[in-house]
Amino acid sequence: MLAPAYKGRKVANMSFAKNYNRNTRVFDVDVKGLEFEALGDLFNNNGKDRVYRITCAWISKKGKYGDHAVLGTPNFLVSLPSHMTDIITEMLKDEEAIDCIKKGAAGFRVYTYEANGRHCFNVEFVDL
Repeated sequence: MLAPAYKGRKVANMSFAKNYNRNTRVFDVDVKGLEFEALGDLFNNNGKDRVYRITCAWISKKGKYGDHAVLGTPNFLVSLPSHMTDIITEMLKDEEAIDCIKKGAAGFRVYTYEANGRHCFNVEFVDL
């Protein structure tokens, strides 16, 4: 029973179920048989201009160092650097971003940078 102060009130543009039922798969993509590719290998083998189509994304809870973001492509999976986990978490809450991925309109390319004397790799998202 609703408290009297809330009786008859409507919540505009909000779906409780849609906002909080996030334990289900967002993308209907079968990733069985796909192997992980390292960002460094993608960059070194294909260069900085190669664009990869994103087919799915999720946050893996099985990471050696905690939660981490994963992107799927038609041919392989990519584990993203830890600083990308929050970005992918936000992406998975964004219906427009999810629709773009489902329509095949989202991709990424790999770039390299130096940090603390280390050679690092990351992704730049692109519209397809």
